[in-house]
Amino acid sequence: MLQLPFINFLKNSQVTWIIQDFASYWLPSAAAQLGVNTVYFSIVNATTCSFFGSPADLINGRFQKAEDLTMVPQWINFNSNIKFKLHDIMRGQQECKDSVSDLYRYGTVLKDCRAVIVRSCPEFEPEAFTVFSKLLQKPVLPVSLLPPSMQDYTVADSKWQVLKDWLDTKKERSVVYVALGTLLTLSQELMHELAYGLEKSGFPFIWVINKRPLVEGKMGSDLVPHGFEDRVSGQGLIWMDWAPQLRILAHSSVGGFLTHSGWSSVIEALGLGRPLIMLTGGSDTGLVARMMHRRVGLEIERDDKDGSFTSERVAKSIRQVLVEKEGEPLRANAWAMRETFGNMELRNKYLEEFNRFIENNTAANRSI
Repeated sequence: MLQLPFINFLKNSQVTWIIQDFASYWLPSAAAQLGVNTVYFSIVNATTCSFFGSPADLINGRFQKAEDLTMVPQWINFNSNIKFKLHDIMRGQQECKDSVSDLYRYGTVLKDCRAVIVRSCPEFEPEAFTVFSKLLQKPVLPVSLLPPSMQDYTVADSKWQVLKDWLDTKKERSVVYVALGTLLTLSQELMHELAYGLEKSGFPFIWVINKRPLVEGKMGSDLVPHGFEDRVSGQGLIWMDWAPQLRILAHSSVGGFLTHSGWSSVIEALGLGRPLIMLTGGSDTGLVARMMHRRVGLEIERDDKDGSFTSERVAKSIRQVLVEKEGEPLRANAWAMRETFGNMELRNKYLEEFNRFIENNTAANRSI
């Protein structure tokens, strides 16, 4: 329903470039007929982009069955374990109800757009940028990891003060921050396993639980075991409200982030040097978790088919990442990642290069 009114708008506008996502797959070709260039902005990294192959692979339905997505593609010519697990795919299929698949939309946009910009940089994944550029045969430009700036981060002072006062009482790098984003939906049984795992770990934790119904008919406190909050009152803080994630991660008492593995959350954590304990939450998060596993954190071991896990596995992963000897290189690597993931100079450099690309190509178009 957006297509016709938007094209009519373009006909009477001075727009020369459009930066878009994958959903409006009809836009690049329609805009090109009006002399307007489109740039696809990938909010995920180049390794994830490379996994799905060329535009032709996506449009022609190379991935016909779930098992096709559970293998590292042959065109990934660098050392990588990036692939989906069946439980990642099954969740995605249940959520997708559109007559036009996301992969078809994505492939069509990649085929018809003028250029692609990626929320990542070669300093982090040089081989992936090379592969993705070869697959597309068009400009692929990094715009850095776009780390958020604390100075630009607004927060309700009263809410942050409560959290800060609690964090101030804890030892340095001892707290597990738990936030599963908006994509990850766990059954009540698995929510309880997660709760028991946090308790068994013995580490203090802040657990952000959204008020949205994660399980049908269940809200908020219904998702944790009966009596859990009282039992862990000296160990953990259950926070059923919006949380200032960046400020929490920046606090010196936070030692690790139990995350759904969303790319934005990973960027925030590694920009501050925090190692990861990972659960996947649909979309690209399984690929992100495979890429980061045993590099800057650990993915909690789960059943490949149904995604189930035990409280013991949760507790074990937390202990390994936060304090055990096995986690020393993970903690060191995560701390070192600040130089790339939190680098504002790198961000400014790549944004300036993208700006020059737009200016140069706009000038070229006008001269033709």
